[in-house]
Amino acid sequence: MISGLDVTQLPARTALYADLFHTPNYVLGAHRSGVNVIFIDGGVRFVSNFKPLIENDMTLPTSLIDNPTMMKIWQELDAK
Repeated sequence: MISGLDVTQLPARTALYADLFHTPNYVLGAHRSGVNVIFIDGGVRFVSNFKPLIENDMTLPTSLIDNPTMMKIWQELDAK
């Protein structure tokens, strides 16, 4: 279950996990060109130049649950 959703009911190209989600400064310091993303179908892809990770207003402390910025990032990764 992800955010209360059964993964068997999600589209195969739904992003399930990414190796880095944090504040823009942290992203820029750790992954300058993109992130690794795992999808529901088991596929893994490096998503390069993913601007929503570095062009957002997240700061510390941040909530990873019910965070509109995080939801937008995940939705955009789903489309990749």
